Amino acid sequence: MSRVDLMAKAPEQSQVQWLIEVKDFRRLSRTPNDRNTIYLHDTLRRKIIDSLDYIACDEAPAALAGMAPSCTKPNFVFHCELPPAGKYRFVFPTNYPLSAIQQLKPLLPPERVGLLFAVNAKQLENHPHIPWRAELNDRRSNQQQTN
Repeated sequence: MSRVDLMAKAPEQSQVQWLIEVKDFRRLSRTPNDRNTIYLHDTLRRKIIDSLDYIACDEAPAALAGMAPSCTKPNFVFHCELPPAGKYRFVFPTNYPLSAIQQLKPLLPPERVGLLFAVNAKQLENHPHIPWRAELNDRRSNQQQTN
């Protein structure tokens, strides 16, 4: 079982409204594996369905009790930061995140998932439908470079 990175809801809501998967490919030491490249849409589908099934099951932690969407469909956000142009451009074309979402859409049951978004931090700055922003932190990347 694999699940999305984050599930979110508004404070006044009891049910999950957002499923969020984050991929940061800005700093790579090797070519990513196939499940994060050519099969990404299937990986995302599996994570979304597994996450929805998990929060609805009896084994879910008490903190998730009542959060399973029943009358609303959570939206899905694929937040993807691409590497700079160069070495990995053949793996990650400019439209890579959107392409993954387009391949994902027909694989999801429409009665369980709402809108699908593909964004990066820059696009979140003024996004009309997503109520948060992201700040990129390169601390991990800086630590790797100094070691």
